Amino acid sequence: MSGRARRALKNFGYAAAVQVVALLLSLTLSLVVPKMLGVVAFGYWQLFVFYSSYVGFFHLGMCDGVYLRVGGVPFREMDYKELGAELRTMLLGLLIVSLVGSGCALLWVGDVNRRYVIVTTALVMIIMNVNTFMGSVFQAGNVVRWYSTSLLVNSGIFLALISGAVLARLSDFRYIILMYGAAQICRLVYSLVKGRKILPFLKPNIFQVKTLTVVGRDVGIGLKLMLANIADLLIVGTGRFFVDHAWGIAEFGQYSFAISLSSLVIMFFSQVSMVLFPELRQLSAESRKRVYRTIRDVLGVLLPAAYLLYLPTQVFVGHWLPNYEMSLTYFGLLLPICVFNGKMNLLYKTYMKVLRRERALLTINVWVFLGNGILCAASVFWLHSVTLVIISSVVAVTVRSVVTEIYLSRILDSPVGLTLWAECVLSLVFVVSVWLCPASIAFLIFATCYGVYLLASRGVLRGAVGSMSQIIGRR
Repeated sequence: MSGRARRALKNFGYAAAVQVVALLLSLTLSLVVPKMLGVVAFGYWQLFVFYSSYVGFFHLGMCDGVYLRVGGVPFREMDYKELGAELRTMLLGLLIVSLVGSGCALLWVGDVNRRYVIVTTALVMIIMNVNTFMGSVFQAGNVVRWYSTSLLVNSGIFLALISGAVLARLSDFRYIILMYGAAQICRLVYSLVKGRKILPFLKPNIFQVKTLTVVGRDVGIGLKLMLANIADLLIVGTGRFFVDHAWGIAEFGQYSFAISLSSLVIMFFSQVSMVLFPELRQLSAESRKRVYRTIRDVLGVLLPAAYLLYLPTQVFVGHWLPNYEMSLTYFGLLLPICVFNGKMNLLYKTYMKVLRRERALLTINVWVFLGNGILCAASVFWLHSVTLVIISSVVAVTVRSVVTEIYLSRILDSPVGLTLWAECVLSLVFVVSVWLCPASIAFLIFATCYGVYLLASRGVLRGAVGSMSQIIGRR
């Protein structure tokens, strides 16, 4: 096995280790914290999680620009002076935004709990964006083990703190937010120690022309990708905004709990994609095409297996958290997001970045976001239905996945795979079954259809394994 292949396997190993701890943390946050806090307090915790997922907007694409511009350059060969200049400029901007946001919340938000959520989000925003910057540098420099370890530090410490809170029977969501911030600070310390070669250049000469030129260049490169990522989050997040506005924090908690259950599957793919990006940058155009077809076909066959999780999840969570019965109905309808967003995060977005198609990614995400916004608004203000809000989001995610695969298939000269249409049909069968039938009957209907699909797809899987073996052998 070549040195590059061994390094790639090592990076996948680090990502897998992170995933184990992240999975334990996610299970705790999804299953233990709701029981500990209660519906309303859990709603405020989820509101903090929701707001903090958008704080990446405030680096204005700088982190994405660094990631795209220096991706594939070894960390030891990077220009530390440039990186330090960008980091100190970003810090000043974040500090100003944080102070303004906190001041506005203190002056104009009447709900004391919502005010607390906004102020803490504004403060944590600074730490999270610096972590994002350092993580982008580590991933671009292919020191994935540093990035993975920083995530491991964050997840491990947060898991330990949450476990302590459970044992102490703390029922105030404010403590959970403070623990989240503490874990982010620990990750920041680790990242700055590993990336300490950048630190000597954090001098306060922010307004040098050269510094502003460097910042402007990377913002220009990364802004489209950052906006595409924000639009991506808003495709599902729009529904949460509307639910919070129309039905209040308790219903928002029910809806967010269903989303947190479905996101357990998706988070695995973000870990794998961070390893895949630098490796693809170093492949030939023909090898990239073959890898794309291979991963696309494998995911198309295996991802629908996520629907088999519905019945056991419903049975377990129904007994464990009886107050979240409505969330389980939402969860069944939201599961297609796992399938289509999982494929999007692992394959489509990664290839869009490798091929530098950020503008196309932004265009697709914005149009889908706008369409979903119209459907969600109609569902809330005209039809007054949370269920239709969910269905609107699922349709939007599905359409985005189909359009992106068609686009990439043209760019890579690779015909759209039959697995895409099979995924759509299986997803439709699952959603209709869940909506119309008891959970056990819906499970049997889908399991039968999926079993037939697996038997029909044996050749696809054998071909994918053979193709990947040839690519690894060449390397």
